[in-house]
Amino acid sequence: MLKQAKKGIEKMIDKEIQVANATIHYAASLIEILFQKEDVMNTPLHRKEEENENQ
Repeated sequence: MLKQAKKGIEKMIDKEIQVANATIHYAASLIEILFQKEDVMNTPLHRKEEENENQ
């Protein structure tokens, strides 16, 4: 019975690790998208468009 409990706990831990890994990958993707957007906002063309809108 202890062996079954141990296996059950190990399976639960494995699932938690999978969820944590998926969460990390998702967060990394969001950060990557954020930096790509930041790069676009810093391009000279975009800055020039902003300057024209402000005038």
